[in-house]
Amino acid sequence: MNNKKHFQGYEALKKRLNISLELKKFRKDPMKPFFKLLDKEREFTIFVDDIYRYREAYQFFYLSLTRFLTEMSITVRWNNGPCYVRKYGGKYSKSQRKLANKYNAISKYLAYDFFNCILHSRILMDKIIGLSRYFITNNHLPSFTSFNNHKNFFKKLKENNKEFGQFEDYAHYIREETDWFDIPLKIVRDKYLVHAGPKHMKFFGFPGIGHELSLLMILPAGDEEKKTLSKVNCISVSIPQLANDIQKYLIWFSNYGINCLEKGRS
Repeated sequence: MNNKKHFQGYEALKKRLNISLELKKFRKDPMKPFFKLLDKEREFTIFVDDIYRYREAYQFFYLSLTRFLTEMSITVRWNNGPCYVRKYGGKYSKSQRKLANKYNAISKYLAYDFFNCILHSRILMDKIIGLSRYFITNNHLPSFTSFNNHKNFFKKLKENNKEFGQFEDYAHYIREETDWFDIPLKIVRDKYLVHAGPKHMKFFGFPGIGHELSLLMILPAGDEEKKTLSKVNCISVSIPQLANDIQKYLIWFSNYGINCLEKGRS
């Protein structure tokens, strides 16, 4: 994550990803050990509860990653080869023709699948905190339906110099280790994708040396058209890096929940 004054979000990837290995990391739900301890391993159920909603959200999150990262891999390879052959009037080799055909088939879906990843990432974050009901016990409880409200609850406790009892370490992590939720996930999803936000410029393409497709939002510091470029704010969204931050959080959440449940049973 980059938190410089005029640039927030993710810096460009410094090396190319192995997409097969990247997707393999997300194939297994990090919450499975937690569900096993709850004796909730069976995925099929006729009742829609917090666990069902989370599992559905994680599956949609994973499927959105599968589509976009696969398309991104094709696009990166196309951009490093066939793109320049066509640009300078050359003739495709057999392998270049095959790759160009793959790119032509998916190119119109790139932005669509990119934004789907953002939407399903946000949905997943709202569903995961519902599972904290299984281990958080307190007289004053946070929201279990909105991650944003969940986090704000703990931020307000700190502002009032209060702690969250025996779960203060949980509150600390939510407050201090999830900046990536606020920027770029929440602000881009809320203000620039779902709701009408302020006037801005948007660029979807290759940052840095071109190892990924990402979104760059350029937000003027004010409404005056003559504002200098030094006064704009940039927000960059990288799906692979966002997904890894989410996975890190889910692993931590699962381990924390397991620890709480085991303490309660001892």
